[in-house]
Amino acid sequence: MRAEWTRPVHFLGIVLRPRFLRFLIGRKLEREPVAAASPFAHHTTLPLDEPGTLAARTLDQLAAGRGDRAAGPDQLRVLLRLCAEHAERCAAEPPSRAQLTWQRVQEHIAASCHESLDRDGSARVLGLNPTYLSDLCRRHAGCGFARAVEAVRLDRARLLLRAEPDMDVRSVAQRCGFASGGYFARVFRRATGQSPGAWRRAASSAG
Repeated sequence: MRAEWTRPVHFLGIVLRPRFLRFLIGRKLEREPVAAASPFAHHTTLPLDEPGTLAARTLDQLAAGRGDRAAGPDQLRVLLRLCAEHAERCAAEPPSRAQLTWQRVQEHIAASCHESLDRDGSARVLGLNPTYLSDLCRRHAGCGFARAVEAVRLDRARLLLRAEPDMDVRSVAQRCGFASGGYFARVFRRATGQSPGAWRRAASSAG
């Protein structure tokens, strides 16, 4: 994998979606970080072409306990290469004002999604017009603000379900900002086709 990503970074995170992926590249830690600098060197949504879509679908099947596990590393390499190429293109071109604003929106959601979060309140915190915030979400994430927050909460819930096998589903829901365990279960089933408990068992058995 290292050959696919040669630039030094603090960490790399990839979140798969059916037709696109989100990836985050953390800055390499410096001795004296710049004041008020973002800890994220790059945080974006990347639409997937056909190879990327196939790779993402294969990895989703592996996470659900289906498919050939030996194919996983090759599919992950495809996604790493797509991320690396996109990051290189962005590094060569100064980000637009809208891209920088979208990065701030993503960072705000990631930092606050465990709390009650609504569009108008977030717009005030970010100094944005609420309608413009909705437009940014639709343009970059393909959905409105509420669904963008929901997607981040679901990503966090998946991580907790796997990392904390003894944590009950209601506690996972609370940690991720869902109003109740029942609402979390409905949203999770709508997104994955499984209850949180069933998804956890399948992910655990898949290793």
